[in-house]
Amino acid sequence: MPNAEVLFLGNAASSEAAVRQLLVKAATTTSSSGDAERRQEVEAKTITVVLAPMLHSKKLMQFDRIVQGQRDLKELLKEVESVGLVPVGKKAPEDGDEEDGDEEDSARLMLSAEKLLRIPTLVTKFTELEDGAFYTVAASSKDVIRQIRQQIGHMLQAGEDQLGEATLAYAQEAEPGTVCSLAPGQRVFMEPDGRPSMEVDAVVIAGADKAYFASHKLRLTGPKPVEDIVEAVEKVKRLSRDARYSHTGYAEFGRFNKLVAVLGAEKVEPTAEVSIRDACRRNSVVFFKRNGRSFSVTSMSMHNVQRGHLGHTRAFGSL
Repeated sequence: MPNAEVLFLGNAASSEAAVRQLLVKAATTTSSSGDAERRQEVEAKTITVVLAPMLHSKKLMQFDRIVQGQRDLKELLKEVESVGLVPVGKKAPEDGDEEDGDEEDSARLMLSAEKLLRIPTLVTKFTELEDGAFYTVAASSKDVIRQIRQQIGHMLQAGEDQLGEATLAYAQEAEPGTVCSLAPGQRVFMEPDGRPSMEVDAVVIAGADKAYFASHKLRLTGPKPVEDIVEAVEKVKRLSRDARYSHTGYAEFGRFNKLVAVLGAEKVEPTAEVSIRDACRRNSVVFFKRNGRSFSVTSMSMHNVQRGHLGHTRAFGSL
């Protein structure tokens, strides 16, 4: 089978070790059984199972498997952690066969991701298997939902981390000569009795006088998140001087004279951008917006703010 570098749906063999184990078992099964199983009266079908690419790789992995009856098929599905097999293509003719192995035959070895989505067949019975065919694994709805949630979680965490780096770069430029640093251990605040109180997505300490508190959002449709981060900063300022919170994380910010609110968004709806920027200016909120591989912040001089004009944009926290 030629190398196929196509996008592919499936949840099997999520780790390289698991894939290697499957390949070793497949090779053992094929070599130990081989012609001996074919001579048995029990019907045997040889199929090729194609697995999704490993992390950071585009190459598909595959192995041949001799399947004898429903029990063997169930064992195979259990090994690849799949609810069924999805047909991918039919094996092209071998050299010396009467048919010519032209490009069209070779193309049938692997279908594109778009074509795969249009194939409704899910093989769960031995009688449905076609000898010599290629199959991939089918993810269950629970697996798909879990994978989507994991991916969204990774995206959110990556966005929060990058916003923190962008805030740090902004603080270093805004406070020349001042030592600035991220403070990941000070993002979460607790109540005096130990219950969770509040959490922000990033904290940057700028010297002994200023701290930045950042909130990361995937999508902004209005100015409400601006109000939320402003309220969060006001809460830190208020409770940092409250004796009841003297043994909590709030108290650590009582020494700072300036607490700055920061808002970052992956996407801003065009119809809401003006109102969001206006809210940020009124509340002195530093506003970052995704711009390709970095976050951009709009810098405004007091002259421009008084005139109601935006200044130029600067990129921070590039990937």
